[in-house]
Amino acid sequence: MQPESTETLAHEHSNIDARAIVKFAIWFVASTIVVVLLVLWLYRTFVSHETSFDVQTSAVAHDRPAPPEPRLQPTANYHNTLDQQDMAAMLMRENDEFARRGWWDERAQKIVIPEAIVAQVTQMSSNRSTTQPAPQQGAGTSR
Repeated sequence: MQPESTETLAHEHSNIDARAIVKFAIWFVASTIVVVLLVLWLYRTFVSHETSFDVQTSAVAHDRPAPPEPRLQPTANYHNTLDQQDMAAMLMRENDEFARRGWWDERAQKIVIPEAIVAQVTQMSSNRSTTQPAPQQGAGTSR
């Protein structure tokens, strides 16, 4: 007896279903488009939310607060002197203060600290060195 079909026993049917692959591809492309559109909508929502907090610029000049100290460069409204002028003014103020205290020697053009202050500082430094123990030599080293 002969078999009714022409297939041999070694022949296998194809396991690939073309219809299922096409369905998968269509659903994959459709879901990708939906996700991209959703992300685009979300992005635009976030951008519009953030731009709603932006301050609108105006052609009308506003009073601006002064910049923080130290102001290093001259500006029209806040600080109109150069660094060299600031330094000269500070030096004059300090020299006036030293002259007021009697520490400025006009002839030598230098500061002269009174002997009483020098003696007091010397005494304080000598008291400090006698009250504090001297550091041990070789402390913290091991052999």
